[in-house]
Amino acid sequence: TNFFAVNAGDGKLIWSAALPGKGPASSPMVVDGVLVINVGKLAAFDAATGKQLWVQAKAGSGNSSPVAWKTGGRTVIICNGRGVLAGVDLKSGDLLWTTPGGGDATPAIVGDFLATQTSKPDVGIMAGKLTASGFTKLWNIPYDPLRSQSSPVIVNGCVYLIDDNIHFCFDLNTGHELWKQDAASSSISSPVFAD
Repeated sequence: TNFFAVNAGDGKLIWSAALPGKGPASSPMVVDGVLVINVGKLAAFDAATGKQLWVQAKAGSGNSSPVAWKTGGRTVIICNGRGVLAGVDLKSGDLLWTTPGGGDATPAIVGDFLATQTSKPDVGIMAGKLTASGFTKLWNIPYDPLRSQSSPVIVNGCVYLIDDNIHFCFDLNTGHELWKQDAASSSISSPVFAD
């Protein structure tokens, strides 16, 4: 029910703030001096003081962590939510756009490309391009995973996803499945890329 900022060196409390919703299993993010968290809805706080800046009830929910994308001097916060993927203006909290999707996966962004897993079986895994006015879907692969809580990564033009004990690799531009591999014990495991 509360959020805390502490000094990393000595653990002393810097500030605390009441959350406008129950604390989730998502991770907070700080961008441009603003702390954004998904607590059943997106909420933003001043990272230095803990003062609540805005709440956007039409974005967020579930366990997806917010991510940031910058274009033309604007920072857009993107988050999977209940039934939709949404873009929100960081400064104002205004809802900029939504597209069908949603779920617990945290979207992956590289440049203007976004890929995410959704909780909607008819959408499944999708990728597209971010623009100043919204999101344009390039492809989707219907998929009904057991959990849909794994987040993809984008590396060298490929989308990698691990879910339901299967590892996938898709071409970022076309969605063509490059390979699929069964793998035990990876039902909720998000891949990471190490150089």
